Amino acid sequence: MQEVQPDSDGMNLATVWEAVAAAVPSAPALIHTTLTRTWAEFEDRAARLAAYLIGAGLGPGSNVALYLYNGPEYLESTFGAFKLRAATLNVNYRYLEDELKYLFENSQAEAVVFAAEFSDRIDAVRDSLPLLTTFVCVGATEEHHVPEWASDYEIVIEQTAPMPAISRSGDDLWLLYTGGTTGNPKGVMWPHRSLLGTAKTTFAVVDCPIPETAEQVA
Repeated sequence: MQEVQPDSDGMNLATVWEAVAAAVPSAPALIHTTLTRTWAEFEDRAARLAAYLIGAGLGPGSNVALYLYNGPEYLESTFGAFKLRAATLNVNYRYLEDELKYLFENSQAEAVVFAAEFSDRIDAVRDSLPLLTTFVCVGATEEHHVPEWASDYEIVIEQTAPMPAISRSGDDLWLLYTGGTTGNPKGVMWPHRSLLGTAKTTFAVVDCPIPETAEQVA
């Protein structure tokens, strides 16, 4: 994926979320079942994952696959990838080996954050994917262990110092794959600028004031 140069207009999701975290650090950012994470925690955990990915060789223009159920780790991984100016791509949790291989090859994914119960599926395809070199495992249990070829998500968060904020571009991408109901999924490249512009338009359509400050965004 072609690298774009940073700019200063703030039209980047990671930059917006960092501003919110700085403005209202103790406000809840993520609520999932009995777990609540504040904006400060959300930002810190994402920054630690971002630093780990940088250490693994990823950077602007890299793609990070998310083979996860909905949960805090999905959003933290998205934020973390956006921090280093990488794109994330969605992976349907129902996908099996052939579908995974196609998606990882097509997207040129360099890293995957995956649920522990999907380890066998990843293991079956990883040797055929030379670009996919970084594996982070979420939600290990007694039944589903972290494989030896992967890193434990929580240990990564615990042991990695957070990356500092950087300048980014509104042209950084979010890679969204279509459903693939009539053929192979297609990757749709959404610039952050377009996503935030769509959000502004939505506010106008429903006659809501457009947020002007980070506190209002939160």
